[in-house]
Amino acid sequence: MADIKTAPEKYVCTLSPALQKKAETELNEKSAWRDRDVQALRDMINARPDLNARTDDGFLLRFLRARKFDYDRAFKLLENYYQVRANTPEIFEKFLPSAITHVLDKSIVTVLPGRDKEGRKLIVFRPGKWDPAAWPIYDNARALILSMEKVIEDEETQVNGLMVIMEVSGITANHAYHIGPRYASTMTNIIQIKMHGNVYESLHELTGTEVLPTELGGEGGPLEEMGKEWKEKLHSFEDAMVESNKFGMLKLGELDVGRGRQDSCMKQWLRSSFFYWKCG
Repeated sequence: MADIKTAPEKYVCTLSPALQKKAETELNEKSAWRDRDVQALRDMINARPDLNARTDDGFLLRFLRARKFDYDRAFKLLENYYQVRANTPEIFEKFLPSAITHVLDKSIVTVLPGRDKEGRKLIVFRPGKWDPAAWPIYDNARALILSMEKVIEDEETQVNGLMVIMEVSGITANHAYHIGPRYASTMTNIIQIKMHGNVYESLHELTGTEVLPTELGGEGGPLEEMGKEWKEKLHSFEDAMVESNKFGMLKLGELDVGRGRQDSCMKQWLRSSFFYWKCG
């Protein structure tokens, strides 16, 4: 593996012709200009000695695609990404699959196999399965964001998107007490939420039923089995995450954006990455 900071691996597009056309139409991505665009963003990073950012092509493309290849906006999103990581140690200090095994064991966060009818990856988040006496709420956030981090590396997901389904059955007053108003407010502002009850027709209209678990009225099988599969897959990325974490922090830790600015950065970063659906 090439050094992701100093010797970026050459990008090879894996998008199908149809997805390349979609990326050109919806994201302003042009294959003839791609190398130029990536290098422009890399030059902006290299001009900032306080940033110890990854500069490999694949990593930079996720930010360019998220901002429709607007260099300035892509750089701002990347800067926000690193500011969040540097200033939210309760989530990012142990940002590894091995640190969230207990969360994955309960299938609280599960990336579903396959894609929905729109080509999106789906993540099911079940906070009602969490025992507040066993671990802090931020372990759940770490598991969700780490899963999202791995899924969004796939460029098909960068083009088609990612949807998180929060299944809220089982949430009690005890959960609400331990979540607290600040965490709840931040998560609510970060994500776009649609509400519905136990009837999943509206969800099925969005995603189809083929990949959804039985618990959500789908045809994909038991969620527990999907959870086991995702746990094994995520743990296989441990070494890659260790390497990425070396380069994924601000080089100078003195930057203090303040809690208000920190929450704003988190919102901008996550809002660019996925759509959220709440059910239960």
